Amino acid sequence: MKTQINLGLVLHWWRMMRVPQVAILITILVAIGSMAVKAFSVWPPPATKVVLLTSNSKSPAKLVEVIGGQGGSTKEQLQAKQIIIGPTGFEPVTLTSPKGRFLLIIRDNTGLRETILRLDREQGNHIREIRLSNAKHGWKDVVNLSPGQYILSEANHSDWICRITITAQ
Repeated sequence: MKTQINLGLVLHWWRMMRVPQVAILITILVAIGSMAVKAFSVWPPPATKVVLLTSNSKSPAKLVEVIGGQGGSTKEQLQAKQIIIGPTGFEPVTLTSPKGRFLLIIRDNTGLRETILRLDREQGNHIREIRLSNAKHGWKDVVNLSPGQYILSEANHSDWICRITITAQ
């Protein structure tokens, strides 16, 4: 059964309301504006501007230019490596990069309330812990890992593992 709305009655009700239409319109615009500001406040961090230079949809690695940083105005071209963590684990499950700085991007598509990521050397040295929540669906940082084997894991899912290999060249 379809419900039909009589446009004439809606317009009459709108004109007869005691609350000014301008106040309602301003409230709606402020709500939309605050949602937009919150959505764009996560990426990128204010101190860094990341510009995508090339993209290949078949490869998770992209060439990016990082401008700024901690108060500086230097430009640097870096490889970007993206890892997506979903309801069944990491994609890709292995990642290889030459030694040197690169932009590591992690997107959280798990739907979990909290995701706790650990980056460890395979020999056991703990490098970093990253906590993601419903409000923060991703993380990125420029990393400089020495050659070797690393394991990115999720603290509450022992079978979710991404092996990262940093080569000497």
